[in-house]
Amino acid sequence: MDAQFVLYYNPKINDLSAIKAVHLKNNMDVVLAPGSIAILDRGRLVAQCVFTTMLPNDDQLIHYGFDSTISICTIPLPLQVHNDSIDIIYPEIGKLNTNTVPIGIGLQQLYIKRTRYLIKNTVLDRSISKFYIDHIADSSLGGYVVTTQNRCIKSVKDCSRFELKFEPQQDIEFIVDEQARHSKKIFVLTALELFVEKQVPNLVQAKIIENRTIEFCQTDIKSILENQERIRQNIEALEKVDQSDIMIRYLKDLNPEDDNLQE
Repeated sequence: MDAQFVLYYNPKINDLSAIKAVHLKNNMDVVLAPGSIAILDRGRLVAQCVFTTMLPNDDQLIHYGFDSTISICTIPLPLQVHNDSIDIIYPEIGKLNTNTVPIGIGLQQLYIKRTRYLIKNTVLDRSISKFYIDHIADSSLGGYVVTTQNRCIKSVKDCSRFELKFEPQQDIEFIVDEQARHSKKIFVLTALELFVEKQVPNLVQAKIIENRTIEFCQTDIKSILENQERIRQNIEALEKVDQSDIMIRYLKDLNPEDDNLQE
């Protein structure tokens, strides 16, 4: 059994202070049964903790207090969103017709989140040989994946552990990246207009979007506006005719167009 005193940071346990812990590693070929364990620091009993079952090659952190001599600050950096690919969306009934007007676009996007850790050892005469950061990935968008490999000593599905060491009064800046892929569909007119205006120039330059896709987006916007204008003109011409069948039909035609603009 290998045991080392370490400090580590886990915001789910305490988002302000480092945690004092013993890092146990079962390097034997036997299973260690659960029970309780006493922790001694320089011959002094400092904690009595629960000990969970350990299989061969298992490891666990047994924490027994907090350390206020380590200054820890986490800063979330601005979210980055990159469009990997863009597809044209057609109505189901007209997919085989080359003259069918598209109804929207589908985006395949890459989301990148970055967290900056600012950590300082404030003690004048103590170095820290092992300091762990347990970084828990964001669970939104189906779950982010931690992509930073530098100083990573352990990684599971939604959490990665990084190891640092500090000299007396040393401060370290450490950045952890995580990524998620997400698909998004745009049908709303205002969102399509904003996409064409703000994002298309950069996407063309990066060769992610073709001119054909831009033309489809512009055609979609133009088609919705033309249909609305035609229906409104017909309604204005018949506005003096109360509850006529043709008036009711035009109003029914206008509602789906309004829905396309406001969905």
